[in-house]
Amino acid sequence: MVRITQERVVNNLARGVIIIWLFIILIQQSSYTTNLTEILTAQQMQPTIQDMDTLKSSGLPVGYQDRSFVGEYLVEHLGIDSNKLKGYSSPQEYAHMLSNGSMAATFD
Repeated sequence: MVRITQERVVNNLARGVIIIWLFIILIQQSSYTTNLTEILTAQQMQPTIQDMDTLKSSGLPVGYQDRSFVGEYLVEHLGIDSNKLKGYSSPQEYAHMLSNGSMAATFD
């Protein structure tokens, strides 16, 4: 049976070492959790559109934020068909359009 004794740390140097050690453990735990999450989710996230040429030639809908210059910019400077543009006005609408596949890409 292991008996744990509770002794007070009275030396300030020992307190400093304990605090530093706890921060190191916290950073290592956060790093491990981040790496594990990235390993489990990043493999599932593969882009379907690699570049602007693929986006223009695919004819897939492109989203942009309403009341923004981006819609005009996409048509005039990037050559995207204006019929393929879909505007969104809220974060919820943005998330809904991306999740149900009604737009393939978005520009903010």
